[in-house]
Amino acid sequence: MTGAFSLLRLAAAVAFGLALSTVPVLANSAAHLRIAHSEIGRTQHIQVGINKSIIIDLPVEAGEAIVSQPGVASAIMRTRSRAVIQGISAGETNIFFLDARGAGIAVIEISVAQDASGLAATINRLVPGSRVQVQSFANAVVLSGQVNSADDLDKAVAIAGQFVGGEQNVTSVINVAGGQQVMLKVTVA
Repeated sequence: MTGAFSLLRLAAAVAFGLALSTVPVLANSAAHLRIAHSEIGRTQHIQVGINKSIIIDLPVEAGEAIVSQPGVASAIMRTRSRAVIQGISAGETNIFFLDARGAGIAVIEISVAQDASGLAATINRLVPGSRVQVQSFANAVVLSGQVNSADDLDKAVAIAGQFVGGEQNVTSVINVAGGQQVMLKVTVA
């Protein structure tokens, strides 16, 4: 019985170790993606800001990198297993990394848009008490979160409009705190 129990424990330990090895490893930074061996051949989705970069570490050496839309993003091979992806203009593209035999290592689906983190920080700084988040889609932005008044909402939309070339490129789903108050004058006869 002890031999069977030891064999069972060994099998469980091996299974646990294999399960751990299939978890993709991502770096702590949003500017760095590490693709695990278990992810070979799979598609990864990333978002890159215009004029921003991300480092991609491949699990094996690449023989070729193919960029579908080179006007949207570029791939610079720093080593055979490390690439730097740069966002060039707003849009969508993908990059295929192939090994020396032409087999797929990874497909990176890339969405390139304005980096909205600076816009969110600017709105939250210039509109006191606001908690606005910004999502960027090509040349447009969506504002969400909360502001204290309708005037603050108008300010946030105007600031965002400057960032994306006009308020027509801004969609707002911002909530105004406390709702609206209406003053009534009632006369009792």
